[in-house]
This record gives sequence, structure tokens and C-alpha cells, in this order.
Amino acid sequence: MTKKVRVRQAVMSDVPEIVRVENETWPPGEAATEEMFRSRIEVFPEGVHVAEYEGRLVGVVAFERVHYDTSNPVTTWKQATDNGMIRASHKPDGETIFGIDLSATPSAPPKTGTRLLAEVGRYAIHHNLKRGVLGGRIPKYSEYADKMTPEEYLEAKDSMGRPLDPEVRFYKRAGLKIGKIIPGYFDDPDSLSYGVLLIWENPFYVKNHILRMLVKPFAILAFWIYLRVKL
Repeated sequence: MTKKVRVRQAVMSDVPEIVRVENETWPPGEAATEEMFRSRIEVFPEGVHVAEYEGRLVGVVAFERVHYDTSNPVTTWKQATDNGMIRASHKPDGETIFGIDLSATPSAPPKTGTRLLAEVGRYAIHHNLKRGVLGGRIPKYSEYADKMTPEEYLEAKDSMGRPLDPEVRFYKRAGLKIGKIIPGYFDDPDSLSYGVLLIWENPFYVKNHILRMLVKPFAILAFWIYLRVKL
């Protein structure tokens, strides 16, 4: 029988393995540190989830709750996340999820990243949050910078009609809206330090409290059906 990826909330004892996942996923100097993940779990335990496969961690996602104006995005990742620690940036009553980190090792099964993103969506629907946002990388842009602007690169397609950048392609396939370019968003040589604002509007968000209680069970069921099709 084929073993499945299991996604669950992280606990403090997972941190050493989470750091291994980070180091296997990102180049030296770009991975989140042990201190960052200990702080994230301490401040907002529900905001860190891990993916397990065959008894080993193969992925992690981290997010926080914030007050966010998508028309005026935060200018840097460090500003948005309190330098990755979230002590000053996380707002328990925030109606927007801000994505901090999404990592999957090279050995992770296909769609591990999508499974982790789905867990973030489930949290947003369960807690009736308005949206999720994050600043994404455009890691292939450095190969095209002499031919097009970052904005042109976002619109560029490959021979199959897909977004040229693999990360933009992944997020678009996962249902996120591609927003504006954010210069100097983070230190990323491949993206030439450009980030791109990515937005997911919760289609099940309900402002009225009474309606929210009525809609919630159906919203979760609809999202579950969507995931069965998507995954």
C-alpha cells in the first residue's frame, strides 16, 4: 500500500527536524534558523505545520495572523515577520494570514507543498479569516533580467502556456492571485531581491456572525471536496 503524506501541527520537539528540512530545501544562509522556529511555535503554535512521510519530516509551513492592506503591501519580509520571529508581527485577532515559510525537501513526495498550503486554507476557513497573503520568490528571474522587467516576467509564459517562473506557476495552480512586484522584499540573488505579492481570498468568508455559524459546516465540506479533486 502506498504511504501517504501526513500533515499535522508542529510541536517544539520537531524543531531539530524542521531545521534539517530547511537546510535541505534552501541554499546556505537562506534557511530559517532553530531560534526562528522555536519563537514561531511559542508565539503561535497553530501557525506551524509539518509534513511527515515514512516517519520522517519532509516539509514545513509557517504563517501568522496580521492586519494587512493588500493595496499597500509590507515592503520587506523582515518587516512583515519581525525578522522571522513573529513576536511583534503576529496579531491574534488579525483577519489575514501572512505566509512566512513553505519548505519541502527534494525527497518529498509530489504535492507535499500543496498539502501544506491546503492546511493553511483549512485554518483560514475554520477561523473565518478574510484572506491569505505572502511574498513569493521569482527564482528564475535572474536568467531573464537582461530581457524583461520583473512585471513583464510575471506575465511571460513558457512553450506550454504556463507562467515562466516555476514558483509563480505553483502558487497560481494552488489558486492564489498574482499581485504586484515588491522590490527589495528579501535577500534572494536568484530573484534579484524582488518579491511578488500573492493573494488568496477566502471564498467562504462571512462577516455576519449568525450567518457564519450557519455557513461554516458547509464551507469546510466544500473545501474538503475541493482538496479531494485537487490532491
